[in-house]
Amino acid sequence: MKSVIPILYNLVSIDANTDEADVLDQVSAVSEALLELGYEPLQLSFSEKIIDTVDVLNKIKPPLVFNLTESTAQKGRLSYVAPSILEVLNIPYTGCS
Repeated sequence: MKSVIPILYNLVSIDANTDEADVLDQVSAVSEALLELGYEPLQLSFSEKIIDTVDVLNKIKPPLVFNLTESTAQKGRLSYVAPSILEVLNIPYTGCS
């Protein structure tokens, strides 16, 4: 059975500029790399509905999370929220904006 590796990323608004929308390209690239390495990528958007993300992570108990979040609720000053949650859940992760 393949290990599921979540790729956590911030939601992108419809009117996002190129820099903000770039995270979707990053998610695709990481997904492809994980597949090539034999993992099952799970693209998991992160929003202000934090409990939804926590529920998914608790259910799948991943060995690692690729953290690509750059904001929470489209607020860059809240970029620390996703890594903080991963710390509390004691899940190793990459990236910390």
